[in-house]
Amino acid sequence: MTGRLHMLTRTETADSKNESRQSVRVPRADEFLVRDLFSDLKYHDLGEQFHQLQFDGTVIRLFRTAPLWGVGSTSPYGHDGADLDLESVIQRHGGEATDTRDAFRELSEEEQDAILAFLRSLVLYQTDQLPCDIDGDGRISNDYFVEGMSVGTEAFRPEWLLRVPCRIEGELENVLGSKIVSRAFTNLRAAYGLDLEFIVDKDEDGWPDRLLRHR
Repeated sequence: MTGRLHMLTRTETADSKNESRQSVRVPRADEFLVRDLFSDLKYHDLGEQFHQLQFDGTVIRLFRTAPLWGVGSTSPYGHDGADLDLESVIQRHGGEATDTRDAFRELSEEEQDAILAFLRSLVLYQTDQLPCDIDGDGRISNDYFVEGMSVGTEAFRPEWLLRVPCRIEGELENVLGSKIVSRAFTNLRAAYGLDLEFIVDKDEDGWPDRLLRHR
């Protein structure tokens, strides 16, 4: 599904009668397309199992269709987070989505699995986990070293770019005796300069021990 959106621009407005008149946003003439939005951005009644009872006794019945971007990595599901997996939230749909839910139920097990696999593929990746040529040498290392220790695949981690790069704990054994790699930082105070004389607060009075005085 493709969503057509308009760019917004800030326009300053003021006149002699009302100098405090605030700026407004107006659509620009051009527009752009957002592909694979997987949403109509409209409000729908999805049935009683989605209705939300308010403290004042009113019931919210309409909910905006959220884009499916990242649906494969954003459990739980539903506006109330009541479903822990994709199949459950599909089966809970009713109201305007009854026909779609019934169509899913009528599919074979293999066809349902194919739809669920597609939805699980719609993941959003954290930028600090994406491979990246952080040192600018023209390649992405699978065994990148920081502070003399391998941190795995070279990725965009701001902590590697500090004046004193963060050092990870490294390989260790978990409670089951399995080898794992801990990415916990062992030099956090040095990396973030928490012990600099104009930052440190040993007496915990809320003020640095040594205040910077401006002449």
